[in-house]
Amino acid sequence: MQTVPTLRRASWAEHLNKIAGATVIALLITAFVREPNLRALLKQIVLGCFISAIAAKEIADFPALWVRALKKCRSDGSFFFPPSRLIAPEFLGWFKTAAKLAIGFYRWAARRPAFEGQVQGVPITYLKRSGYSVLTPLALLSLFVDVPVGMVILPALGVPAEEQFVLRTTILLIGLVVLALLLGDKWHLSRGEHYLAYKKLYLNIGVRFRASIPYAAIQDVQRISRTEKVYARWSKRELTASPFDKPNVRLTLSSHPDTCVVSWGCAFNCVRDIYLYVDEPEDFLAKIGKEIHVEA
Repeated sequence: MQTVPTLRRASWAEHLNKIAGATVIALLITAFVREPNLRALLKQIVLGCFISAIAAKEIADFPALWVRALKKCRSDGSFFFPPSRLIAPEFLGWFKTAAKLAIGFYRWAARRPAFEGQVQGVPITYLKRSGYSVLTPLALLSLFVDVPVGMVILPALGVPAEEQFVLRTTILLIGLVVLALLLGDKWHLSRGEHYLAYKKLYLNIGVRFRASIPYAAIQDVQRISRTEKVYARWSKRELTASPFDKPNVRLTLSSHPDTCVVSWGCAFNCVRDIYLYVDEPEDFLAKIGKEIHVEA
């Protein structure tokens, strides 16, 4: 059966992206059902399918998680291991990232200066020409738009009055949380620079993405044209390192023991391609090309 290997190969980000999209579409369709009992039944079916899809991925990953937990237990010389080792590393990484973003928001609110790294090298900027700066105003604007729009749309969809307050409050809280996390992310991004250092390329997108890549591990560096369609990569083999914009450089990597890639708090060991955004792609290609040539 090909379903289990497919689920194992997929990352949790890929899997959740697919089932979340399908769930939202299904819920929107059920909102147009006028019969209350039928609408309630359809919502339960959609929720059951969502939970089943998550359970299927967890069951497919469980053997690998069990083996990993046992190996860690043996290396530590202990007979027991905490249940957290049976949780997918991506979930733990997302939790850690969210906690760091919350801390970043607190430090932003307290006007504390951002920590500047000690990497010595040639800086490669990625915020000067980025559209990242519009995210915070958009999130703030959405807070003022969602409430009145919700007051008009929810009654039109036939949502019961007792559910409308819950939905509007939920949307407002989600907007506030997103705004806080964006401000925390802004604090962590600091100067917005990668670095071409001695023998290594250091990538840094705040707490969302960090990597140290030996030049010897870089097989190829390609410019991504403006017309080429590039989507966000969340798989185990392809990752995106961009604050917000469409990537304009593709790094193709080979296996190397000194390569370290951490995306959203989770370490990835077999990354093949990194889709990167920089302000000056041509300048970056020229500089990293020299480093790779010297290393070769």
